[in-house]
Amino acid sequence: MTMSTLLSHRSRGVALLVLVLVAFVLLSVLAAVIFSVSMQTYKIESWQADHNNRMRLSYLARSSANAVIEGISDDVASLGASELHPIDKKASVKLIDADAVSLDIEITGDASPYVIVKTEASDGKAEPVTVTAQFNVNTKKIVNWGGSL
Repeated sequence: MTMSTLLSHRSRGVALLVLVLVAFVLLSVLAAVIFSVSMQTYKIESWQADHNNRMRLSYLARSSANAVIEGISDDVASLGASELHPIDKKASVKLIDADAVSLDIEITGDASPYVIVKTEASDGKAEPVTVTAQFNVNTKKIVNWGGSL
């Protein structure tokens, strides 16, 4: 046997081995890219879900503040307000639906001329959303909104 015959006989599987290694490296890189993209998508979807939940709570808090102001707008004096006795009413409401949401409503002021309605909406999962509305009893309009997102 000659020397060239021995070398060619020993290196017959080297090309196949190189091909398998290159394919493995390419598949590993492809798997890493797919994993990275899927993790980024998960983070974005998680952020969107949290944002949608906060928006829902914000709309609920604003709507409840609006409803309270609508209810007291005609007769603020029925709350017992005067310059000597400022309003300091608090209430808590638990809404029972698919997501148990609680509303904490606080009415403060002295009815001349502003009443402040502070509403906090919470569902126990995310941090609560607080909305404040300042109501002018003379003009019967909300003059300032605060809080929210």
